[in-house]
Amino acid sequence: MNKLARWFRRFRLGKKFKHQYTCHPDFDIIRNDENFTIIWKKQAVANVGQVSSLRNKFSANCFTIATGPSLNEIDLVKSDAYDSISLNCAISRFLENNLKPTHCLIVDHRVFENHWDSVKDSILSGAYCYFSYVGLSRICEREPELLNHKNIYLIESIGRQFGIARPSLSEFHRIYDNDAEIFLDPEFPDSRGTIGFSNNAEKGFFSGKTVATWAAQLANYLGYQN
Repeated sequence: MNKLARWFRRFRLGKKFKHQYTCHPDFDIIRNDENFTIIWKKQAVANVGQVSSLRNKFSANCFTIATGPSLNEIDLVKSDAYDSISLNCAISRFLENNLKPTHCLIVDHRVFENHWDSVKDSILSGAYCYFSYVGLSRICEREPELLNHKNIYLIESIGRQFGIARPSLSEFHRIYDNDAEIFLDPEFPDSRGTIGFSNNAEKGFFSGKTVATWAAQLANYLGYQN
């Protein structure tokens, strides 16, 4: 997309939809009662799941497996006795050990843009896959047929949901200050969607600037106790 097209798209969306600026202009989502229909170049290409359909479907213990040098000191095979969430590119470590995670969570747009194998391997592993709408847009740009796999779910940030205007700071607090499922940190009242904890995926999760924050909220929502 050239600079003029990007500028026109941002002008058309407006600041309240700034969270959608990086999605491809030919990408869209239709919200249904039980799923999301993915639109690509004006055609419905697939339906992806709602995380709400998995609420409290799991129990007991779950490990979140991230990438990083400390993972080299761990015998990942020992985790195979438990459910697990692979974060971003950690799927490669699972495959190296002939293991399959229970869940795969990717929300960083850089993974979809620079580590395509991790995205594809996550889907083909058969694990429950939770992707951001920017990620779904990138999949449409590269291999939209991958979205026909039935293990893909849309996961969203609170206050930054696709097709819904982002609330102002005052609106955000009016909506969530007294919400029993949303926990805000009073020390960071201006964080709006970054610092906090959500017990409801339908309302969105707090980003915390790291996928591990998403994973903690997701694991809780899915029903894991530890």
